[in-house]
Amino acid sequence: MGRPSPLRARRLLRGLRLRDLERLTGIRDTTLSQLERGDLTLRGRWLRLLAEHYQTSPDALVGEMERWATREGEAAAERRGCVPTT
Repeated sequence: MGRPSPLRARRLLRGLRLRDLERLTGIRDTTLSQLERGDLTLRGRWLRLLAEHYQTSPDALVGEMERWATREGEAAAERRGCVPTT
């Protein structure tokens, strides 16, 4: 397993459990978990609520998650021995 996503890191740095964040944002804890793992795309209402909660711009959150997903994908490929050739 790689590094935690930016969304998870933000939550943990504030000492919040998924249930705490659910209570604060109205987003179900199962949905929050999927967003943190990158299994769901951060957009629409979810994006707006989380950006507001974390007091940052939606663009900043999306950019952080995109950069994380790219790095995690590359790291997973390396762990599987699938190093891209250039």
